[in-house]
Amino acid sequence: MEPGETLQACLARELHEELGVEARVGDTLCESIYRYEHGEFRLVALNTILSPAKFVLTVHDCAKWVPVKSVLDFNLAPADIPIARKIMEGD
Repeated sequence: MEPGETLQACLARELHEELGVEARVGDTLCESIYRYEHGEFRLVALNTILSPAKFVLTVHDCAKWVPVKSVLDFNLAPADIPIARKIMEGD
């Protein structure tokens, strides 16, 4: 986050910079706090609608849409798993 930036503004900016999409970012869906050996991380998931849904990659090698039910089939970081589970509950 940049100084004075809200979580919503930060996510919208990052999505535009890194994936070339506009985003309408809403309220917090959930949070995950995880302690690794090198420090504690707080991840915040925000309800977001993307437009357009086609990505223009600038710093990533690939991106793809996957069914929500298969999200835990990927090698997620431990801090990501509680958020993935919460997203799956809403499916």
